[in-house]
Amino acid sequence: MTKEIIDCIYNNKNKISDAEAEFFFKNYYQDRGMRKWQGFFLSDHKKGLKGVEKEKKSKPVIKEQQSLELITQKLKMSYEHKKIVVIQLVHITSDNEVTELIGIIRGFNENKIYFTDEEEVLHVIELEKIKNCYLPE
Repeated sequence: MTKEIIDCIYNNKNKISDAEAEFFFKNYYQDRGMRKWQGFFLSDHKKGLKGVEKEKKSKPVIKEQQSLELITQKLKMSYEHKKIVVIQLVHITSDNEVTELIGIIRGFNENKIYFTDEEEVLHVIELEKIKNCYLPE
C-alpha cells in the first residue's frame, strides 16, 4: 500500500483516499519542523542585528587632513595586500559628523579609487575628497 501511495504522489495520480493519505503522513512522512524555517529567521535576524550594530557604533572621530602622498601610499598598500582600509571623506555634515567608509580598494586610475564597502557596494571616490585613511590592525 505504501508503494502505491508514494507512486501516486510522485506521478500526480489522484487515486489516494483520505485514509491512505492520513496513514502515509502518520507513519512515513517526517516533517522537518522548525529546521525548515530557521534559515528564514537567521537571515532576518542578521539584518536586524546589523541595524542595531550600526546604531550602537559611536560616531567616528574626525581625523586630521593627511597629505595626498600618504593617502595614496596607504590606499596602494590596501589594494596590493587586499587589506581593509578606513577612509574619511572631507565633507563634514551640519551635525559635525564625518563620513567614514570601511572596505577594500578594488582599483584606481589617475585621480579616482574604486572601493567596495562592508555591504559590497561599489563606490567611486575622487582622491581630493579623501581627508584621512588608515589600515586597522
